Amino acid sequence: MAIFIGLIFILYLRRRIQEQDKVIIEKERCLEKSKKEYESLLAIHAKLKKTDTSGDQSQK
Repeated sequence: MAIFIGLIFILYLRRRIQEQDKVIIEKERCLEKSKKEYESLLAIHAKLKKTDTSGDQSQK
């Protein structure tokens, strides 16, 4: 009986670990997506900043 309960407990722990792995993978995907969006926004900001400074210099 104790072996049976131990087996059920081990299966339960394996299932919990698999669920946690799924959560971690999903968070990593979201983080990667956010990182790409942030990098694209930085690139746009750099382009706009470069355009603004070159426009200011031509007006002077």
